[in-house]
Amino acid sequence: MARQMKQLAVPGKLLGGDTVCSPATGKLGGDAVNDLVFCAQGGSILEKAQSGPAFKEKFKKRFNADPDAYAASYYDQVLFIGESMKKANSIDPDKVGAELYKTTYKGVAATYGYDDKGNMKQAPITVFTFKNAAPVPLASY
Repeated sequence: MARQMKQLAVPGKLLGGDTVCSPATGKLGGDAVNDLVFCAQGGSILEKAQSGPAFKEKFKKRFNADPDAYAASYYDQVLFIGESMKKANSIDPDKVGAELYKTTYKGVAATYGYDDKGNMKQAPITVFTFKNAAPVPLASY
């Protein structure tokens, strides 16, 4: 679609969700995606997070690959659940869940906490565009 937009000189931008943020978009669209395609992906810019660079380095050393967009968030959530299990002194899902609702956890990607409906109180999101056919973060909110 981005290639067609460029060929037809469509003046708009192409917006999409996290699937569009994939490096495959750049491979398929080539130069046509540059500064034309914007996408939103859950999570913060890892390089700008306080402990993000250390997490990225440790991840790369262990797995011989860069972490994907969700690696830090999954890592954080596992640790948050583990801390909640310790505080609840239980592995019972109801007790651990109750502990999750009444506390917060500062992780690599964000500070996690949930409202009474189970929604994150502050869910970070990053907006990306493409440069040289690769996704590049613009800003996190």
